[in-house]
Amino acid sequence: MRTNFNPAFCLHECTSNDDLRPVFGYIHFYNGYAYATDAHVIVKAKIEDISNFVASDIEMINNHAILAANFKKLIKHQNIEVTPEGFVFEDYDKQMKVHYLWNEIVQEEKDGNLRRYVSVKGDKISIPNFDAVIVDSEHIHTTDSIGIKHKLISSVAKAMGADTLAFYFSGDDKMIKCRIKDGFDPDADVVAGIMPNLIDHNERHYKKVTFIDEYENAFGKQDEN
Repeated sequence: MRTNFNPAFCLHECTSNDDLRPVFGYIHFYNGYAYATDAHVIVKAKIEDISNFVASDIEMINNHAILAANFKKLIKHQNIEVTPEGFVFEDYDKQMKVHYLWNEIVQEEKDGNLRRYVSVKGDKISIPNFDAVIVDSEHIHTTDSIGIKHKLISSVAKAMGADTLAFYFSGDDKMIKCRIKDGFDPDADVVAGIMPNLIDHNERHYKKVTFIDEYENAFGKQDEN
């Protein structure tokens, strides 16, 4: 029996290589969920629904993260082992290990909000408050038009293992919430969000909107290091 993340959920598809914000290149594990974001899309997946890890494994990876590129490598293998230092697997008869990116997370309150930080090579890096940017409600908001980049829809569908997505709109410039309508496991506790492109009908051009634009408090400002 396979012991690993389910390869149908390609969370790495919703990450990016951002030198200024390296946390967007990681898969984060927190409170029983896996998170991935590139600031344009975000995916939250319950770990027990996208893997067959036991409760002790899920607890062991809590408050940790790995590079998205390493997550992509991991899901190609049949079996991996969860250890306090990282994931261990066999590759061509050699034992390989994917280490967690950090072992100590600092939590502090600022302006009434709980912030989480890690220290990487002496730099203080803010970990996004992922849940703060995911819309709670699922309601229809009337809008004349909205712009969505097709690449973002494709990335989210791959990350969610979805063939068909259901979209919930909250406004022209608000996050579009996504649920699995049809796919590998429609009942999986997986939710995603896509930030739209604002359409200026007068100028006839699109303006990019990211989670950082609207939820900078959740992600932390760059000058906080």
